Amino acid sequence: AAAFHPSGQMLAAASCEKNDQLRMFHLPSQSTFTTFPLPQTPLHRVSCVHFAPGGEFVCIGNYRGRVLVYELPHFLELSDRKALRQRKRMN
Repeated sequence: AAAFHPSGQMLAAASCEKNDQLRMFHLPSQSTFTTFPLPQTPLHRVSCVHFAPGGEFVCIGNYRGRVLVYELPHFLELSDRKALRQRKRMN
């Protein structure tokens, strides 16, 4: 499974053959993210991966029938970050 971030700056790629096999690649720097996923992140066997249209979330489906949703605040546009902070304050 693979998906590009809406900004085109990131690629998520996963294998369904082994547990917890997902990597996030930052394309402009040609490097992988070492902070996500962490070794203890329970992804299990990944079946699909998708980014939200605004790029603020990544959704990871697995063969256990679960969908894991992770927030990616560092990839939000500045105006979107302000709106997200305001939304969190209201909750």
